[in-house]
Amino acid sequence: MRGPFTFAWEQRKLGEFFEKYQNTVYLQDEEEYRQISIRNTGVVEYRCTNKGKNIGRKRQYLIDTDTHPVTLTFTRQTVYEGGIGFVPKELNGAIVTENMPLLEMTNASQDFMKALFNTSGYYKSVINDDTLIGSAQKALHEKQWLDSYVCIPVLDEQKQIGSFFQQLEHLITLHQRKPFLMKWRTSDANRNQTNRLVL
Repeated sequence: MRGPFTFAWEQRKLGEFFEKYQNTVYLQDEEEYRQISIRNTGVVEYRCTNKGKNIGRKRQYLIDTDTHPVTLTFTRQTVYEGGIGFVPKELNGAIVTENMPLLEMTNASQDFMKALFNTSGYYKSVINDDTLIGSAQKALHEKQWLDSYVCIPVLDEQKQIGSFFQQLEHLITLHQRKPFLMKWRTSDANRNQTNRLVL
């Protein structure tokens, strides 16, 4: 990449930018709780609402984006497949198990971190080096993750790089939508103009 980027990157611990928090909640049988899931694309989303009596583990942890506005989470068993992402604010108050640590990010760019989690350098330094092989499946615990080193630039440069990749992702999404929209417009050419999709 050319342009305004200096590439003055340093080896930094992820623990310099992320700190674990825990708001423990013990589930009550008749109370309803929202649960979340993480796709391997890094999307954190609402999964379902269950009563406490229908949830196996009674000790859970509450997402608090009021106090910790930029909250990251991952699943210990699928983080090596991309199961890591930032929690949307609308999921504030949802619950997670101990296998989904909650980490508050400070002094870093969220868009940059999203891009970083998809690089081969991150995968080599964090995932390959730290993934523990248990008796049943791979798992990466948050302590190992926080103690991992990655190459990270200063905050201003993080923001520039993060913005670049966010724009690129937006353009790719628009490009992927175009064939569908063109097909839709062609097949519905006789519809009223006000009912048509417009990019």
